Amino acid sequence: MSPTPSPESMLPLLVDYIVAWVLICTILFLGAQRLKAKIQFYAMQSLGLSVLLGAIGLAHQNTKALILAVVAAIGKCIIIPLILRYVKRRVPMNKGVESYVAIPTTMLMGGGMIMAAHYLTNHLFYNQSHLFNEMLSTGMALVFIGMLVMMVRKKAFTQILGLYVVDNGIFCLTMATVFEMPMIIEMGILFELLLGVLVMGILVQRIHDSFQAVTLDELEQLKG
Repeated sequence: MSPTPSPESMLPLLVDYIVAWVLICTILFLGAQRLKAKIQFYAMQSLGLSVLLGAIGLAHQNTKALILAVVAAIGKCIIIPLILRYVKRRVPMNKGVESYVAIPTTMLMGGGMIMAAHYLTNHLFYNQSHLFNEMLSTGMALVFIGMLVMMVRKKAFTQILGLYVVDNGIFCLTMATVFEMPMIIEMGILFELLLGVLVMGILVQRIHDSFQAVTLDELEQLKG
């Protein structure tokens, strides 16, 4: 009778599955044509990262990582999406996504960024652990894709979503150092994130109330 595999021995395979989930959600986020769908895919992406952190904490029997996983799941998967939906309802805007670059092209660019991040990580940090490389490459890919969304999308609301994809990438990068960083610092980062989404939501609403504009093209016209 073969011995039961330990959680730590199963972690690499579990990490691969969860990372695949996160990246698929990211590509679907790029391809979504409605703001509601983009918020849902952001929440699903955040859920994958929270589960990943929880799995790391469980495998290494680290209570701090488990607590952070629960807090991140509540903040990123529930509170932030609820606030974003509230802002979307309060600010009149088209439900579709307006972009400077076609959505299929954006999806191809996102896929290229994912492959580039994995290639760079595997060649520059080939002597590191599997977990470190996966966290680094996935985090880099999310940061790049979030910045891409901020550059090619017209609506301020969609650009805010891109900023939160960047934040998820930074969150993924910090998982490699979760055992060294004091928990109070990480909890503070999450709290600042929640405050940030409130401020940005108010800002988008104020821009619309003052100028009746929520896209960069409309704001550019006001300069004249």
